This record gives sequence, C-alpha cells and structure tokens, in this order.
Amino acid sequence: MRWYLDNQYERDQFVTEQLAALPKGSLILDAGAGSQRYRQSCSHLQYRAQDLGKYDRDDKQQLGDRTSRTRPRYPYGPLDYEGDIWGIQEEDATFDAILCT
Repeated sequence: MRWYLDNQYERDQFVTEQLAALPKGSLILDAGAGSQRYRQSCSHLQYRAQDLGKYDRDDKQQLGDRTSRTRPRYPYGPLDYEGDIWGIQEEDATFDAILCT
C-alpha cells in the first residue's frame, strides 16, 4: 500500500490529460484560476480565467515572517473575469469546458 500526503503530481497529470483531450479551439473557463497553474496546458484552447482577485499576498510565503512590510503579492495571472463566479456576464453555454481545481 502506498501512502501519499501530497498527491499533487497525480492531480496535475490527471488534469493535464483531461485538458489535452479537449478539442483544439474549445473555449475553457478556469474558474478560481488563482496563479493559473494549468494555463500552459491550454495552449490549444481559448483560455479565460476567473478569480476573486482580492488577495494581495501569498500567506504560504509568510509563515515565518508575519512582520514583514514587503509582503509579496499573490501571483495571479491575467484575469478575464474578476469577482464572484456567479457574476460572470456571459450567456448560458458560452464555454465548452470549465476547469475548477
């Protein structure tokens, strides 16, 4: 039996395989895209990104330094839709696929 505390490799492999199977030119929405981890796997797709866009720093980088005044900004990629996912102003069935990881 194999025990994994972090299965990120398996998740990344699964997601990239699913993205590769989408037809070229499909319009995909990366919902809650954050730093857009899978954007590079969507080069054959029309990629759109959505996120809240409200975080101004990455807390994971700050665990040992809570007093720093030069906190790095959260590494968002360019967002096509900023705000709540329910507020996206698009018609039903606009997207061919939605990625939400």
